[in-house]
Amino acid sequence: MGKSTTDAQYANFKAAVTRADAVGFSVNSMGYIATGQSPQYQNSIYQYDPVGLTWTKMTPFEGAPRSQAVAFVLDGRAYLGTGGNGSLRFDDMEEFQPLADYDVNN
Repeated sequence: MGKSTTDAQYANFKAAVTRADAVGFSVNSMGYIATGQSPQYQNSIYQYDPVGLTWTKMTPFEGAPRSQAVAFVLDGRAYLGTGGNGSLRFDDMEEFQPLADYDVNN
């Protein structure tokens, strides 16, 4: 018997995938969709659990909201950065730590 999806899980799924120019990556057997545009620029990050078949909103990317960013994983550590927001272009690169608390002053 399949697992039923709650309204909150479906809302997280829609928010995760209803965006353009986002980045996707996988770390520790979880999938992630981050940044992008829908229609405003985003810094949100959603985690997909392929075992539980659930989407969870994570701590946002601490850099500026953006689209057309890049992400890569090296030795089990994910990094996200660059991209742009309107006429602004970014040259930053931050490590993504999915279990870290959001630091508004970072």
